[in-house]
Formats: sequence, C-alpha cells, structure tokens
Amino acid sequence: MDVNLTATNYLQVASTSTKTLQLVPSSSGKLAKVVVGDLDGVLTCFGVKKQAAVIVFKTIGGPPIERTEMIKDRVFVATGAEVHGYSKKGKNFFTISTYLTEPIKNMCVKDSHIQVAGDYIYTHYIDNKDTYSYMSQAIIRDMITLFVPKRATNSGSKPNRVHEMAVLACADSMLRLLQGGEVMHLVDVESPPNVIVTLDDPASNSVGLAVVGMENGNFSLIQFARDECNTIWTKTHASQQPSITSLCTFDITGSGSPDVIVGRRNGAVEVYTFDDDGDVFLYEPPTLVYQTNMGSSITSMVSGFVSYKEHPEIVVATYAGHVVGLHTNPQLQSKSSTDASLSQNNATMEQLKDEIAALEEELRSLPLELEKLQQDTLPDLRYSCKYDFLESQSCNLLSIESEVSLDYIMIQSTIPLDLLDVEASTAVACFSQQPQESGNKVVATYTCGDGVTNFNVRIRSIEGQYGEINIFIVPQTHGNETAVAHKHQLAIHALAMHRPTREPVDLGSLSNTLTITGDVSISKMHVWLGMVLPDLPTKFREVEKWSIMYKSTLVGTYLQCELTKGKLVVKSDNLSSLTIVKDCIANAATKENTPVDIEEEMDAESCILVLHRIIPVLEHCVGLSRKVDIIQTLKEIEAQEGSTSALSKEHADIIANADTLMQEYLSQPFQIERLYGIITDLFMDRCKAVGINGKPYLNALMGILDEHNFNELIPFFLQEDLQA
Repeated sequence: MDVNLTATNYLQVASTSTKTLQLVPSSSGKLAKVVVGDLDGVLTCFGVKKQAAVIVFKTIGGPPIERTEMIKDRVFVATGAEVHGYSKKGKNFFTISTYLTEPIKNMCVKDSHIQVAGDYIYTHYIDNKDTYSYMSQAIIRDMITLFVPKRATNSGSKPNRVHEMAVLACADSMLRLLQGGEVMHLVDVESPPNVIVTLDDPASNSVGLAVVGMENGNFSLIQFARDECNTIWTKTHASQQPSITSLCTFDITGSGSPDVIVGRRNGAVEVYTFDDDGDVFLYEPPTLVYQTNMGSSITSMVSGFVSYKEHPEIVVATYAGHVVGLHTNPQLQSKSSTDASLSQNNATMEQLKDEIAALEEELRSLPLELEKLQQDTLPDLRYSCKYDFLESQSCNLLSIESEVSLDYIMIQSTIPLDLLDVEASTAVACFSQQPQESGNKVVATYTCGDGVTNFNVRIRSIEGQYGEINIFIVPQTHGNETAVAHKHQLAIHALAMHRPTREPVDLGSLSNTLTITGDVSISKMHVWLGMVLPDLPTKFREVEKWSIMYKSTLVGTYLQCELTKGKLVVKSDNLSSLTIVKDCIANAATKENTPVDIEEEMDAESCILVLHRIIPVLEHCVGLSRKVDIIQTLKEIEAQEGSTSALSKEHADIIANADTLMQEYLSQPFQIERLYGIITDLFMDRCKAVGINGKPYLNALMGILDEHNFNELIPFFLQEDLQA
C-alpha cells in the first residue's frame, strides 16, 4: 500500500512536552480545531483555512504546560500542581489545585473524574475530592484510562462487563493496572515504556486494547482484563530503532482498521497499517507504509479532519515547537498546489523579514538599556537530555536537544569511557589529552554546525568503573551576548551493562554469595546499591524484605539482591560481578565511617560456566572482524572478474551481506578488547578466590587471547597450578 503525505507548517510555539496537542471537535460537523500547550505556559488554539493557521485564542504565559486533555470541546491543561479548564473560546472556567509535592506530568480527565500523576504519585479526584492515591516505586512515564472487560475477549466474541481503570506506564518496564488505588495486574514489557495509547477497532468487539511504545524502539499491543493481561504482538525491527516518544491510532489510510502512527526521538514519523481489513487480533504486527522526519523529537501527535472534511491528516508537535500537518489530500501533491503553497510560503517569509527588520531597528534604538540588561542577567537555556540504554549495542545513547542552536558540547569524566559516533551526527569531535594529576580520563569537545539543535553520541563505560559524567552545553550567541555553559550531570553505575529482569532463574546456579551486615537501615543499603546498579527503583519503602534480579546484557549472567534491615545478600553466577558489588559498597561504607561485616562464599569453578557464555560471543566478534577485513579485497576481485562466480560460497556471501556486516562491526567497536578485559578480570577474581597470585599467569592468558585459541581458555583456567 502506497501512502503519500504532504507536510504543511502551521505554527511555531515554544518547546512542547509529551501529549500537549489535542483536537477540538466541532459540534456542528465543521472541521476540528487544534490546541497546543507549550513550556512557556501558553495554550494556543487555531483552525486551518487554505492550509494556513487561523488563531482562535491564545492564553498568557505561566508555568510550563505538561499535559492537555479534552472533554468534548473543552480543554484541560496540567501546569505545575494545578489543572485548568478552558472553553472552546479560551475562557478559563475551571481550576483545581492538587497540592501535590511534585508537578503533574500525566493526566486523564473524564466527566467528574480527574486522574493525575507526577513522577511517582498517582491521585484520582472524584468531584474535586482526593479519593484514591498510589505511590509507584518507579517513575511514571505515561498514563491512560480505558474500559477493561472482566475477562479477556477473543475475536468476534461479545465484550463482557467492563470497568474503567487506569494504566500506569512505569520506567521499570512494567504496566500497572489500577482500580482505585490498588494494583490489579502487573504487565511486563520488554523495555521501559515511554508512551501508551488506547486502540479502538471498529471491526472488533474487543475492548481493553492499548498500544505501548518503548525505549528500545519497539511497540506492542496489550489486551487488559480484570482476570488477566496479555501481549497480543510486538513490532520489532532488524536493528534497534530510536526511542518512541509519541503514539496515536487512527485510520489514516482508509483500510477500515486503525493504523498505528509512531513518533520517535530522532524526529521520525512512521505510519504502520494492517495488511487487510478486519480485527487486529487476527494479524501479525502492522507493516510500515510511510515515514518522514521532522528534524526534532516528536512530542505529540493527533489525527483527524482539520483541513478537509474528506481527507484526514496527522498533526505533529515537536520539542522545538513546530506544529506540522501531514495531509492525505492527493490534490496537495499536484504541481499547481505545490506552486501555490510555495508562493504562500514566500509571502510569509517576506512578512517575517519585515517584522525582524522592524524589531532589529527597535533594538538598535535602545543600545544602552540592552547592554545593561545583558550584564545584569545571564541567558537561560531550555534543553532536553536523555540517556537511553541500547541493549543490542551494550552502550547508552546520550541525546541532547535545545530550543536554540548549539555551539558546542563538552563531555568530562574522571572514569574511562568510550565515546562512539552516531551515524547521522554532524558534530566534529576533539579529544584533549589531560595531565595525570587532573584526574580526568575523558575530556571531549563536540562542535556543532550552524542551526544544529540536536546532538547524539553513544557512551560505553567499563563495568567496575563508576562515577559521574559532566556535560557542558553551550548555545550559540550573537553580538554582545554572553556565552554561558549549562552543566548537566549523569551517573555512571559500576554494573552499567546490567538491567532488571523478571526471567525465571535457577537460583541454584547462583553459586557465589556476598553477605554484608551492619547497623545499617534498608534505605541506606538501597542508596549504596544504587551506585552499583542502574534502574534501581528510587522510591523505596521500608519493608521487612526486598529483592530484585538483574541480568548482564553483555554476558547473560544473573545477579540477585536481597535486602533486609542490617543485611544485604547478593548472589550471582559471575564471580566478577560479585567482586564489583563488594568493592563499591565497601568504599561507600568507608567514606561514611559506617562499620560493616563482609562475608564471601565464592565458587571458583563458576568461572567455567561464564566462559561457556563468553566464548561463543568472542568467536562471533573475531569472525566478524575477519570478514570485514577482507570485504574490500573481495570487492576488488569481483570488479576484476565481473561477478562472484570465481569466489567460494563463503566469500560470495560476505560480499552479498557486506553492508550488514559493516554496520554490525561499526556499531560495536572495541568489542573484542572489552571481552578480553572481562576474561582477564574473571581470571584475576578466580585466582583471588582460591588465594593465588594471578599476575605471573597474565602473559600466558593474553597469548591465548591474541592467538584466538579460545578452546584453550577453559583448560587454562582449570590447570593444576591454579587450584586451591
């Protein structure tokens, strides 16, 4: 199915937050209006006439608008700890103060029910009274309400009794189905969810359907019911895609079933449709039929009839404040329509140039006042900084987006890091050698080009090294403006390649045990553990016993933590992981002058099981490196011979898959060296566990690794000289 959409720029507002764009329906059957809230606290409503925005109303600024919701033709906005209601003409007819200790980030409004959530606290107001509340252990990233049946329904079956319930999408890769203030179900998803929307399918009797967009770039269809919740399908990709930041569902292609429209952090807008008409239950995940890029992270999307009654469109809002319409009207793609649109844009540009010239003239008339103002105040910068984990590449993606052009970004750290380029990045890197006494391991400056508001870089740390990254963001300046660096700090955890998991694990295989005891509260132990492990729930409740399981994304080993008052028990099948936990917590206790007792029960032979996991990965990486090394030579042979017939099947396959092999190789540089380091650390930890000095054996171990004799690794670890 061919889908062609034509873009029209409607409006420029300040930076926007997630789900701050809505459609205002018309009760008389006319075209819908669009309302958007921005981080300057301005709510703007406009209609569209002849592909141009016509302002209906615009409020004065205030605290940032974090969320908007609609009830018929009335719009509700969440700003700070308050909810305001506006009529279709912009009159503020309703205000409620929630008195929450954190700003409202999520909101659902229906009839007399207002449900709001900050980072951790969910509150349900009925008739403006605080009726239910719930505190999540993980950050609440999004929230919806939907009608949930008592039992899960199959295709064609009639829906049974339904209840309206709230679903919280939380950063611990869990969806929490709430009734009142109680959790009815926990739904595990494969990656932290960023956004969740309901899916209404007219061709199906099914209810309780929702689409979840995740940090790893995939999205899933979930069916919620009071008795059980199921994942119907998950849309995956051959390579990891940018994080999903916005979703909406609408039949934009006219197929009879709702299409899934996806917005991503890199500015991509994608339309996915099902192969045939009918119930979405009966099909595999939808197929990509259209994609474009807005140049800025997508924050909100809605679909409906805004410009034409016969042709629906997608209205998109970006972090940079651009509001754009993507039209399905085929007439807009004609040459005459394009010329008319170009003429209109030229007229608009001329008008803007005249306005800019008038403003510049006004500024020149007030030079002294302007200079004094610049000296007395420092410019502020609004920016978004995200640090997403890329599991397939075993690294993190640092994404920075500013509402103004960036001059340069400086990254400084006292721990060793690998800074890896992103394919689409245009920033020029400069790495500075630092004297040893400075303590800096990394100082890098990235110079951005003119008009660049986005910056991306991949960061890979070494497990066992922990600390902080300091990021200095400097926007471009003009004239006599003062250049100011804005500092942003990120924590690097000692076991950064580990992630929480709910996979079933054979606890008997966790043969290494670390026990730490002392007069320490659970909360203090939890803080110490937070320096070691990422994605640890930050809102921690004092309970008798608390536990969590982690999995290494690099090696596939497991680590379990159990907390009770005055006691921390850590178990793992990886000796090195346990050693890192011990060293980090011992250092933290020493700095705080807190006495603790540390007991270890180490199984030296567990290293062999870890080697069985590492060796296949290492062999794959070495094989990939060898294939990449001969790609150019094989291509030269192919050019000389005119075909690949003279090559062996193995070499012909290398040429056929050259692009894929090169992409995989470039996505994980230094991977072999990293695995060598893991094996070396594992060997030294094993020697320490049996009371032997392992340094005299390191040269022999490195010889085995350099010669790629990986079959000799296990016999080397088991040699008699290294036994207890």
